[in-house]
Amino acid sequence: MTKRFKAVRAALLTLCLLATAACSTDDDISVDISQYNDCIITKMTMGTMFRNVTNADTTYRVGVTGSLYPLSIDHRQGLIFNNDSLPVGTDVTKVAFSELSSSGYLAIRSLWTGNDTAFVATDSTNCSTERLITVTAYDEVSKRSYRLHINVHQEEGDSMIWQTKADGNSDIASFEGRVKAVGTQWGVALYGHKNGTDKVLATTDGGKNWNEKVLPDGFDTQSVCRQKDSNTWWATTAEGLMKSTNGEDWTRVEDATAPQKLLCADRHGLTAIKNGAIATSTDGGLSWSADPMAEDTPLPTDELQAVALSHPTDDKLVELMLTGRDTNGQMAVWRRTVDLTGVNVMGWYKLPVDASFALPVLSHMALDVYDDHVITTGLTAEGATAPIYMSQDQGRTWKLQGLKQPGSAYASGGPQTLAVDDGQHIWLIDPMAGTALAGRHNRLGWAENK
Repeated sequence: MTKRFKAVRAALLTLCLLATAACSTDDDISVDISQYNDCIITKMTMGTMFRNVTNADTTYRVGVTGSLYPLSIDHRQGLIFNNDSLPVGTDVTKVAFSELSSSGYLAIRSLWTGNDTAFVATDSTNCSTERLITVTAYDEVSKRSYRLHINVHQEEGDSMIWQTKADGNSDIASFEGRVKAVGTQWGVALYGHKNGTDKVLATTDGGKNWNEKVLPDGFDTQSVCRQKDSNTWWATTAEGLMKSTNGEDWTRVEDATAPQKLLCADRHGLTAIKNGAIATSTDGGLSWSADPMAEDTPLPTDELQAVALSHPTDDKLVELMLTGRDTNGQMAVWRRTVDLTGVNVMGWYKLPVDASFALPVLSHMALDVYDDHVITTGLTAEGATAPIYMSQDQGRTWKLQGLKQPGSAYASGGPQTLAVDDGQHIWLIDPMAGTALAGRHNRLGWAENK
């Protein structure tokens, strides 16, 4: 009897469970089983905040839309933060959250008592310091804590800050004639002629110390190029093509053929003038091939400078730009797109001139890439120190784009040269005055919030 009773009871229980399952929805079961011990925040969005903006003598109170600064949630480390910091001056002492998705009861640690109190997303929360939010599951056993940190910029991103790195420096001022500046990992290297000898003067500590070295005989100081991705330096001398790992100590590249003028070095190789045409070497100067030309227009003949830019959308493409003065005495800009895969072969072509914003006629010209745009300076056609011009459309137009230099940049009234280091500092050198300035926009020095 006992065994039969147990069998019958088991069968009845099974029928009851099946009947219950048949009458319940998947959602009902999901809520009962999975959410009871859940304690998590899945989404959090800041509402509208305010900041004070001062223009001249007037201060305005403007709104800051919090949803434009998404909050990231790191469940592993228990962090909630905004990768993109709020604008300078944003008031985060009264932050209301327009959206909050979570499972469990929420509490926030009081700044006054140190005790946890109920957290209401739509109430004003003081986020000027890090806050601790705790989520307790509905079973009142499981818990998870998050540290809420709202990042606010402490300086205006588009402000250009210049610092004096050298003033009346005799080592800089002792250069004779034209000086070539090349950006390094930690500073700048200057190449020029002194007392019958070619020398390099470099700083690797932000201008605190300058180290000078003699260069090989017949060194072309205007030919120096640095391949940033491998930190390989290239130059030409009377003996041929030279190579360096630091820009100071040079060795000859055996079996290499030196071009007439080395223009630039980048991921796709060396670009130079060879046999009167633009040529490329992809094997370190051992062999050269003439670049294709998309038109028959004569190339510039004077003040030749070239740079390589990253393509804005495709990392398999490199944009090359060549500038110089043509036979009519006007500045010309040429461009070529290089496909690193070799599938597409594109030639050099001359950009049309926008008379309103054409590249000014310059001598002692220096060209480099800053913030993914091309910048240049030198001497104007009138013989005055030129300001820094920038092209944000890869050479079509040239404007003064907020790169105004301090008065000390024009100390001598002579030619100035420039270079951009790996930290995105523009080094502005006035050899005649012995001055060196370094500047960049604040946003280029901001570390990513993590």
